[in-house]
Amino acid sequence: EIFDMEEGPLEAKNRALIEEINSINQDVRALAVPKAIIPDEPHRGFLDKLLGRKQEPPQYDPLEPFDGLGLGNWSNILYFQFGD
Repeated sequence: EIFDMEEGPLEAKNRALIEEINSINQDVRALAVPKAIIPDEPHRGFLDKLLGRKQEPPQYDPLEPFDGLGLGNWSNILYFQFGD
């Protein structure tokens, strides 16, 4: 379906895909993967500790550092429009 969305011979598209798959190890090694950010526990004051009050931990998205890699741009829907 994806190959049909562009013009050109199917054989050339397959060859290009196989070459890209073969070189993926080099691309993965060159990728700078960020570390996940884990927030510190909130600081509780003396009275909070004495009275047993607890603060809500800050909300964070563990995948946020990876959005710069484009991982947040994927969709669960494959769009394809059939031609004539």
